[in-house]
Amino acid sequence: MPPEPAAGSAARAGYLYGLAAFVFWGVVPVFFKWLGHVPALELTAHRILWSVPFLALLAIPGGRLSGLGALLTVRRLLVFAVSAVAISSSWLIYIWAIAAERLLEASLGYYIAPLMLVVLGVAFLKERPTWRQWTAIALAAVGVATLVFRFGAIPWVALGLAATQPAYALIRKLAPADPISGLLLETILLSPAMLGMLIWLGSAGATAHADLATWVLLAASGVVTAVPMIWFIAAARRLPLVAISLMQFISPSLNFLLAVGLFGEEFTTAHMVAFAFIWAALALHTVESVRRRS
Repeated sequence: MPPEPAAGSAARAGYLYGLAAFVFWGVVPVFFKWLGHVPALELTAHRILWSVPFLALLAIPGGRLSGLGALLTVRRLLVFAVSAVAISSSWLIYIWAIAAERLLEASLGYYIAPLMLVVLGVAFLKERPTWRQWTAIALAAVGVATLVFRFGAIPWVALGLAATQPAYALIRKLAPADPISGLLLETILLSPAMLGMLIWLGSAGATAHADLATWVLLAASGVVTAVPMIWFIAAARRLPLVAISLMQFISPSLNFLLAVGLFGEEFTTAHMVAFAFIWAALALHTVESVRRRS
């Protein structure tokens, strides 16, 4: 068995993996815009199914395929089933938001996600937030309430992403598997339902009569899905949750710039007020996180 890497080198690798994952996720809406003619649920199914062979190929060199058997216990399968539901729900919401021109709301959800990690830490890890962290959570709640009051509807895209992504990060931090094996098992667990749905759609599905370019992009979606997830999980296993939460600001910032600058989504006064509260909350959360680590 190879020696464990030094803590310093493991942390440096974790930061590099995290940076790569969050930058990738920040610009990936451009890719999914090219597949905007494929319904979100159908595209999510293809993402999952095309991820399986790609991950299996990655698993062969390190002998990880043979190691999957160790994960096939009732308890571990239950953990991975829950994490699979969490990440597939996040993928579905995000793809739908891009197609529906609600990437701005999706970016709001990813801004809230670090604060949701604090809430999950309280609920499941018995952590004790400081008054600054509670204040940050309250500010984020005011920001969300501003949008509810202005538009008369709950921003479910933002809240859905704010719930599913941190939940997945927490579960995968505790899951006993390397990044590739764990993600491969998750996609395998999801594949029967996804394949069944595509068979059920049959000729009524958008991809039943798709052109070659669409099929190439669908196949590439497996790589686009798997690679940043592997990076993210590798980062999550090497870094504390607080470090992951700080790095999560990267992808929503890039999403925000794409939504307003490239895709032309409307940025109203209500959005400005809501984002101001969220950004204030994140600033307070960042200061507190840095202070507690120093």
